Amino acid sequence: RNGETLPLTNREFDLLHHLARFPRQAFTRAQLLRQVWETEPEWQDPSTVTEHVHRLRRHIEDDPSSPKRLVTVRGVGYRFDPGHVAAVDSNAFSAEYLRLVRDPEGAEIITDADLVILAVTTQRVHCFGWPSDGLVGQTIPFLAGPRRRSPLTDRSDLEELLSRGVTSWSGERPFVRADGSTASAVYATYLQTTPENGLGGVRFAFVESDGDDSGTGHG
Repeated sequence: RNGETLPLTNREFDLLHHLARFPRQAFTRAQLLRQVWETEPEWQDPSTVTEHVHRLRRHIEDDPSSPKRLVTVRGVGYRFDPGHVAAVDSNAFSAEYLRLVRDPEGAEIITDADLVILAVTTQRVHCFGWPSDGLVGQTIPFLAGPRRRSPLTDRSDLEELLSRGVTSWSGERPFVRADGSTASAVYATYLQTTPENGLGGVRFAFVESDGDDSGTGHG
């Protein structure tokens, strides 16, 4: 949030990661106990889930009393709402972006306006050397600008691009991996906007053209 790593406990991170992997899907407290805590409602009080949701809201919501991300679904439980993110379809995105998303070796990453990762969809174990299942909740470390060789890591950089009417770019370039080495990748980036035409977030799709990070992963 606001470009900073969230100070979450292991269980808070696991809960946020699970909900973010299935955006807008509602889960009951019993389901979350089974899928995140790996226990049964008969063995652990479902109020444990409620307490952890309240803690997460204090970390990620601008107004925890009126949550926009971790939403209560009346009569069901909770769901994660990534915000104003357009669906991936041929009307909203280029053919190149769709090709990258659908490639078995591809990955799509969705962030909020502060570049904090909300969701990762991929079968890859790693994304440029970072574990794919550990990226949610972190600031994206490898977002490429349209001309800069260094990664974009600041919201103001994207807002400046948006002010100039730049909302998407793509190409092929080297990316710095987690270990400091580089890997070439074909990529496409889209800036998402709010109804007020402000920065809403980023969608970033890529396929590494070299490296050995392929394999069964998450998504």
